[in-house]
Amino acid sequence: MIFVDTGAWFSLAVKEDEDHAAALDFFKKNSEVLATSDLVAVETMNLLRFRHRGKKGLELACRVGDDIWDQRVARLIRVQPEDILSARRLFRRYRDKTFSFTDCTSFVLIERTRIKKAFAFDRHFDQFPGFERFP
Repeated sequence: MIFVDTGAWFSLAVKEDEDHAAALDFFKKNSEVLATSDLVAVETMNLLRFRHRGKKGLELACRVGDDIWDQRVARLIRVQPEDILSARRLFRRYRDKTFSFTDCTSFVLIERTRIKKAFAFDRHFDQFPGFERFP
């Protein structure tokens, strides 16, 4: 199983993004089950909506969000209350990093589900031990 981060979803959806070709190539060649979280879904929809203001951004956010929420493109892992507590601890502990809170919840989920790979362009995923980042 491969955990998919916000940046990967964004790059897949936005043809003008500098990482679009690499994201699309990885997505097409991948044969493993993809997983993502509800918080990543929210963050992805917000990013798409506000990076592409107006009708285009809303339509893109809705389309990608529907694919994620309806689990057409990945298994959706829901963040649990205990995951939030663990993420809060990580957020405080790694003061020397600029991890977002969503990054911390992703790291907690990756550990909880024993996922060993992440599809992400966010370099923060290189700074947290225990899994390999692609592409």
